Amino acid sequence: MDMNESTKHAIFELGVRIFSQHEQSMARIKDQILLEIVDSKMNVNNLNLTDIHVIACIGSYEPINVTSIVDKIGVSKASISKIGVKLHKMKLIRRTQLNDNKKEVYFLLTAEGQRLHKLHERIHNDIEASIVRFLSVYTPEQLLFVKGFLQDALNFTTMLNPAEK
Repeated sequence: MDMNESTKHAIFELGVRIFSQHEQSMARIKDQILLEIVDSKMNVNNLNLTDIHVIACIGSYEPINVTSIVDKIGVSKASISKIGVKLHKMKLIRRTQLNDNKKEVYFLLTAEGQRLHKLHERIHNDIEASIVRFLSVYTPEQLLFVKGFLQDALNFTTMLNPAEK
């Protein structure tokens, strides 16, 4: 195996390790959320990361419809509709219609949903600040390369797993 192939395999292995650590990190974040809302009767054990990101999207843009959520977070309409039903049953969101459009359903957060949204936002901001500190040691050129690489990687994974829009 030549050095170029060896490097590609090493990158793959590092990617696997990063994804594994990311998964563990997300589990710790979920545990942190659980600890912070333990006094609530809300059962967030049934929530996954996508559910929480839907709550965050609704909280940031409410009132918002399914199509707009799909556009903002890149998850299929079918998935957002299913998540919407789940979050509604959990009393984290409510559905409404705007006066000028009785056909379209819009989502808003309940008080419990708003609480979860604020907690997620705080944790998200802490993680973002950590990543910005981590990236501060790299040159602008290196950062542009990393940005391009990550965009290419996102495009590649999207191609492997296209959303049903």
